Amino acid sequence: MVSCRSICLRMKPWIFVLLSGGLCAASPSEAVLPQHGIECPPPSENLEGHCILVDMVNMGIWHDMRAACQEQGGDMAKVHDPNFMTALVDHIQCLGYDEDFYWLGGTDEEMEGHWKWVDGTDIRMGFPLWFHCEDVVEPNSGTRANCLVSAKNAYFYLRDQNCINYYHPICEFPPGGALTSTTSATTVRTTTETLVSTTPIYTPSTTFS
Repeated sequence: MVSCRSICLRMKPWIFVLLSGGLCAASPSEAVLPQHGIECPPPSENLEGHCILVDMVNMGIWHDMRAACQEQGGDMAKVHDPNFMTALVDHIQCLGYDEDFYWLGGTDEEMEGHWKWVDGTDIRMGFPLWFHCEDVVEPNSGTRANCLVSAKNAYFYLRDQNCINYYHPICEFPPGGALTSTTSATTVRTTTETLVSTTPIYTPSTTFS
């Protein structure tokens, strides 16, 4: 089992980058990252070859936020690589976002304990993607939590959460083209973060014009 101390030691490069201003040193909006020869549709940004948008307009339950990403021409992000995870954490810090959780494109709703990305591929379990610290080993909430988040309270490692909680999504788009504009967005904050449900229910988003 990986200890908390081991996690902290392995996270040293992340902490150094974030505390020193990291890739934000030149400009909060101009992170110098490998471009991997692709062009991303604005306003998504190229992070380690992934076209990413941390959507701070839409906020809602997991299913609705996946639909929000799809309506814009993409899907929820697949954070399957530690280097990409590091770039994403730095990007969130650069932009000054301070949410506790962000929805990602992973779920085990189809089969409990079998986590898959939205593209159907298996999610790599254990460290270095999932939070794993002494008596806290993610995922650890069983049927109460079937959707994936990047969790600020776990150094942005992966955690499982109840699918009916309200969070902002991280969307990923195919290179090139342009994002589809949307005319409505879910922006209501509620206390549903404390709800527990063994059967997550798809509920239409509340929209505002």
